[in-house]
Parts: sequence; structure tokens; C-alpha cells
Amino acid sequence: MYHEALFLSRMKDREVHSMSTVLKKGWEDLTTRYEFAKEHLSREKILLYTSLTLVFLMALIIRLLPMLKQEIILKANDPFSQFLTAQFIVDHGLFEFFKWIDTQSWWPWGRAWGASQNIGTALSAAIPYMVLRTLGFNVTLELVAFAMPAILGALSVLAIYGLGKELANRRVGLLAAFFLSISPGHIQRSVAGFYDNEAIGVLLMILTFYFFVRALKRDSTIQAILSGVSLAALFASCGAASYTIDLLALYAIALLIFRKYSERLFVTYSITVLVSLILSILLPRLGTGHLTSTSTLLPLGIIFLLALASLYQNFRHNLSPQVRRYLGIGSLTAGAIAVVITLAYALITGSLGPLQSKFVTTILPFLRDNTPILKSVSEHQIVTWASIFRNLYVLVILIPVGLYYVYQRPTEKNLFLGLYLLSALYFAGSMVRLILILAPAASVFGAFALDETLKPFSQAFHGKLALSKRKRHIYSKISNERVAYAFIFIGIMLATYIVITMDQNRGAVSSPASILTITWTGQRYEAGYDWQETLLWIENNAGPSSIGFFWWDYGYYVRAHTNMTILVDNATWNATQIGNVGAAFMSTPDVALRILKKLHATHIIIVVGQGLTARGLDSDLGKVPWMVRIAEQNSDLADINQTDYLEYDETGQFVQKYVNKFYTSLFWALLTTDISETLWTNIVGSPGNQQTGYGPVKGAEIRGFAPEYKEYEKVYQEAFFSTHQMIRVFKINYDAAPTVNILSPITTTP
Repeated sequence: MYHEALFLSRMKDREVHSMSTVLKKGWEDLTTRYEFAKEHLSREKILLYTSLTLVFLMALIIRLLPMLKQEIILKANDPFSQFLTAQFIVDHGLFEFFKWIDTQSWWPWGRAWGASQNIGTALSAAIPYMVLRTLGFNVTLELVAFAMPAILGALSVLAIYGLGKELANRRVGLLAAFFLSISPGHIQRSVAGFYDNEAIGVLLMILTFYFFVRALKRDSTIQAILSGVSLAALFASCGAASYTIDLLALYAIALLIFRKYSERLFVTYSITVLVSLILSILLPRLGTGHLTSTSTLLPLGIIFLLALASLYQNFRHNLSPQVRRYLGIGSLTAGAIAVVITLAYALITGSLGPLQSKFVTTILPFLRDNTPILKSVSEHQIVTWASIFRNLYVLVILIPVGLYYVYQRPTEKNLFLGLYLLSALYFAGSMVRLILILAPAASVFGAFALDETLKPFSQAFHGKLALSKRKRHIYSKISNERVAYAFIFIGIMLATYIVITMDQNRGAVSSPASILTITWTGQRYEAGYDWQETLLWIENNAGPSSIGFFWWDYGYYVRAHTNMTILVDNATWNATQIGNVGAAFMSTPDVALRILKKLHATHIIIVVGQGLTARGLDSDLGKVPWMVRIAEQNSDLADINQTDYLEYDETGQFVQKYVNKFYTSLFWALLTTDISETLWTNIVGSPGNQQTGYGPVKGAEIRGFAPEYKEYEKVYQEAFFSTHQMIRVFKINYDAAPTVNILSPITTTP
């Protein structure tokens, strides 16, 4: 017993000694780490990292505010297709998605989702969702999808810091992060709920540029590969990949023109482009045809030009100056001719991929007048300078200042900054939605301009301004007092920028999901659930055997929430089908019935009054001009002429009035049938200014079906009317059709 007690006592002493040793070593390790951090982390770095953390948190909180103020409902239209994609990947896996043919979309052809849908956005929610569920968190896919744009948007702020640091310095990076964190142009597309390609697209675009600049600066193969991987991920996520790869090609050309070619450029550019294209052709949506598309042939051709420049660079030392000059000009000319011949051959033989309308009309926006499907989308409109100013504010002032600095010192990095800004500014002016790519470009460029402007004042304050004798008398006047004035002025300007942008961001943060209807209760506006009611009714009463007929704006809503088969959706890939939908709406009830029969439609959905209040989507009445124009250009089932429906002035401009055949169309009949004068007044009026009639149809004598088509009321039977009289669903009863043969040839001529 004694020996046993002694043994236990010694073991306890050893445990105490061992514990004290561990604690002592741990304390020594912490002390060593603290001394190391104290030695290597200056106050400036601590302040920098603290500021960057605060900027990141501010960006994240602003973008997540809708989670606190609103219900978890996705915003806009396209996010519902992304959510449908993510849901399929979660349920069936990625490889099954690539093979998925959705027979209930774009009837009767169906839609190959795996070959037509970007997967980057869907994976950005599907992967975190599956990880969180594996870890035991009880979250829904919709919640993760709702939050992801805000998270990706905040990460873009960190990425723009890295890009600014590589292009200039940490100050520029921090200022760029600050500008982007509250940029209205970026927030409106990266706010929680806006689950679309833009949030992840901007992040990947910035990362591509960041790794590219690092690779060029450090002559690093690893960084170039990372840039190529980021660009490949961007190809899998967003159409901005075409802009990104072409900007890199334009930058390479600019360096050649400014005689700043280097082997670093050849290696970095070639690796980035080739890695991105090799990886991107593995995607079913792109495939090998991606290599012959218009957006990738130019970057590939630039590799050939850089190879010629490399050969010239290697042999120039053995040649006379005159021969070098002629050889250089000849090489560039030969390279340019080779690129032109290749493009011409590809066009003649048909091996060049077709130019996408959206791509062409972005470069040449005036061509958009000839493509009403594109022009009918509000985000495809040409932007106004007022809109650019509202999104940039003080950055508008800093842009010309920065361009002056780039002109004064056209270095490698400054040329990239200038090209990035000018190209983004051009494309943002071409299309409203592309203000999104201008936001990061303007943020980093404005930060660069501000830093360059304040640099002399900062150096003068610290006594580090190196001056020549000739300029000393000028800079000697920069006293500390003047330095203080300069920084105070800039501080006030930035404070004003914060106040104005945050006020504008309030709309993006607080705007409800477009699937919500907004109704006036007599005292205030409230969110309505008319769409949810309608979709629930369709799910319970229509089913997969039914075929929905409606304008394409609502396709993703219906497909994501019901089993109904649909004719069109927001992908707008079949212009003829959309034209036929517009033609049926604009035709008389008898002609429309023949079109509907040919399309096998069973139900018609029409939005009666949404958008006639302060917020929300417009009613379908506001879409009539586009129905007419698209039907006129694309329908193969009816002959529609704009002048039969729309009134134009002597200059050929639409005057927002509907005429003639419009009031005998199926659309007008379904919109107004059985709607009382009181209800019509409530729908079209505004608080304090109620009136009968709505805009171009004010005072219309005919409501509902015209007298000669009254018998068609039994054919188009109202099956559902939402609570706030916003959305109507009609069921088509072909058996009740008059004696007219609905299979006879379709014509709009009486």
C-alpha cells in the first residue's frame, strides 16, 4: 500500500510538473509571437488591416440588410433560373445537370439546361448549402442563395484592394475597397436576394486581373495559371468573361504599341489565355466551338503577335538599327495581316461562331433598334450621363484627373488602369446593366487619381519631397497649413460621397422582390402576394399537362414554382416563339384562338394592374409596344403591323397611344373584361389623383370583348383572379369555340 501511494504521489507530481512545463512553453511561444508581431507589424500596417476589416464589414452589412428588412424572397427574374439550376444540382448532381433536358420549358422543343445555363452562380449556392447541411446546420437552399450575392459582393471589396495594391500601392487598394463597398452600381447587383451572375462575375473578373498583374509584375507562372483558372471560372459564370479576355488582348496590343513588350508579357498572357480556354471548353455550354467564337479568336491571335515580337526581341541585337526598324514594322504588319486572313477565312467557311446579338449591340448600341427583344429589356437600354453620375458621384471628377496622370506616365500598370477604365466606361454607356463592370474600374481608378493628387502634399508634410532647384520655389509654398486644407477638402468630399451614395443605396437595399406586388391600402403601400397565390393555384389546379401562355417576363417564376409546361421564359432564345406569343395577344380573339391551338396552350396568364403604383413590375399593358414590335419582326403565324396598334407622330416616334386593332385584340379583351369602372379607377389611379383610364387607353369606349367577338367569352373562361386583382388566369375551352374552324390558315386580314 505504501509503495502504491508513493507511486501515485510521484505520478501526480509529474503531471503537475508536465502541466507547468506545457504552460510555460505556451507562454514563451505567445511572448515570442507577440515580439515578432510587434517588430514586424508597424502602426501603419495595423491601421491598414483594421481599416480594411472595417470596410469589408461595412460592405457585407450593407448588402445583407435585406435579410433583416424583408422576407427571404429572391429579387428580379433571372435569379429564379439560377435557383432552379442550384436545386437540380443539389437533388441530382452536377453531371446529371449537364444531361438535363427540361421538356417543360420552351414547349415543344424543351431546353437543354446543361448546355445553355451558366453553372458558376448555381454552384456558389449549391456547394455552401451542401457543406452546411453536412456540418449539421439546418439551412434552406433559398436562404443560402439569398445571402450569397452579399457575401460575394463583400469579397469583391477585398479583391479590389488586392488589385489596387498591385497596380499602385496599399493606399490605392484601401481607397478602391472603400469606394466599391458603397458603390451604388455594385450594390444594386450584389445585394442579398439578387442571386444572379453579376455578383460572382465581378469577383472573378477582379481576381483575373489581380493574378494577371501579379504574374506580369513578378514573372510568376503560378500567378498566371491562377489568372487563367479565375478566367475559366468566369466563363462558367458570367458573360463578362468575353469583356475580360478581350481587355487583356487589348492591353497586350497597347504594350506593343507603346514599345513596352517583354518576355514577361508573352509568358503571362499566353498562360492566362490558354489555361482559361482549355478549361472552359470542358463546359458543355461552351465546348470546342468556344475556340472559334468571336470573343476568343482575337485573344488567340494576339498570342501569335506576341510570339513574333519575342522572335524580333531575340534577334534584334544582331541587326542594324535600320533593319530592326523595318523588321519590327514588318513583323507587326505580317501578324496583323495573318489575324485578318484567319478571321476572313473563318467567316467564309462558316467555322467562326455566330456573333451574338447581345455582344454586337453592346459594341454598337445603335443596332439595338433593330432587335426589339433586346431593347424591350430595361437593363439593356443605353445609359444616360445622369445615371452614370448617380452611380459614381465624386469619381466622375477624379476620372479625368487620373487620365491625366496616366497620360503623363504611361507605365505598364498605368496603361492597364487607363484601358480598364475607358473600356468599362464605354460599355457601361452602351448598356445600363454594364454599369456593374464600371463600378470596380471607377473605384480603383478614382483611388489611383486621389492618391496621386495627394501624394505631393503628403510628401511635403513628411519632408520627403525631392525637388529640383527649378521647381523648389513652387513647392516651397506647400506649407503644413496648406496640406491640412487639402486633406480637409478631400475629407469633406468623401464624406459627401458617403452621404449621397448611402441615400441612393437605400432604394437597392429596401426594394422588394419583383415577384411581390405592391398595393395601395389607402394609407400606405404594402407588399402583396398575388404572384404567390397565382403560382400556388397553378400548382394545385393546372399541373404538368397544362401549357401556360403568357409574356416571357414571367417564365422563370412559373417554371421554378409550378409543374406547368411553359412556351417561353426569360432566356429569350427562340425569337419566333416569343413573336407568336405577342401575335396571339395582339390578334382578334378568333385568330388568337387558332394560334393558341397550334401552340397547344391551355391557360393564359395576364398581369392586370401591377406597376401602376409606386413600385413593382409594370402591368402587361405597358409591354404592349414590345409585343407588337416583336410579333411584327418574328412571328411566323400572323401578320402584325405596328401602325395598326400604335400611334406615331410625324417624326416616327411612338406617342404612347394605342389605336385601331388594339381595342379588338385578345389582350385588351382579357385585360378589361368584367372589370368595373370602380376597380379600373382603383387600379390605374394614384393616391390623391384617381382617374378613369390609364395613359394611352384613357377614355376607351370598348371594354372587354368587342361586340362582334362576344361569343368568345365562353372560350376564354376566367379561372383565377388574385386577391388584389393584379393577376388573372384564363382557361381556354376549345370545345366552346364558335363554328369557325380553329385549324384553318391563320391570317389577320378579315
